[in-house]
Amino acid sequence: MDLSQFQDFTFTSFPISHNSRYTLEFWIFTEDFTSIANGVKIIWVDHVAVVIKENSGKLGAYCFPQDYIDNISDATIIGAAVHTKYSTVRNAYLQLMDPVVVGGNWYWVRCAVSFNLAKYYVTGTAADPVIQTINPEYLYDTVVNDYPFKKSFFPNQTTSLNVFGASSAGHLKIYIRNIQAFNDYIPFKYDFRYM
Repeated sequence: MDLSQFQDFTFTSFPISHNSRYTLEFWIFTEDFTSIANGVKIIWVDHVAVVIKENSGKLGAYCFPQDYIDNISDATIIGAAVHTKYSTVRNAYLQLMDPVVVGGNWYWVRCAVSFNLAKYYVTGTAADPVIQTINPEYLYDTVVNDYPFKKSFFPNQTTSLNVFGASSAGHLKIYIRNIQAFNDYIPFKYDFRYM
């Protein structure tokens, strides 16, 4: 679907992850990523947020593994504010995409999170991703918690999947397909792209 033809939209009654492990992945296409200045947000609410945005002449995938803390759904987090947010939160990673080609490229993006392992990663290149450590929160002053905070959910609770920001690209075509949310941490070597 061409996201640039839609306003922001939400899939409601979306399942939640009870086991502290989850993965969000999708394919995204853009005619000219240099025009994605404000960013396209794909957010599994209270789980993980991915922002696709131009960064220094390349397309970047920002992964925020703690959306319940970082609140990427906030409408003010667009454009330069995305990078500011990325620079100020305890857990976020920016993966620049390759190849560096302007126009007509599909990019596969996956952000996988495991609070059991205190690890996460985001893809975007042909190389293996850099596995990041989820840093625990500060309890007070400079004292950090022993383990990163994971949001807890009620037994029958649901959440939503939001896609924001594509309409701000104007005439530029932005397509998304195969949005998949897994109730587990999918290792990078497990490739579901062509299934």
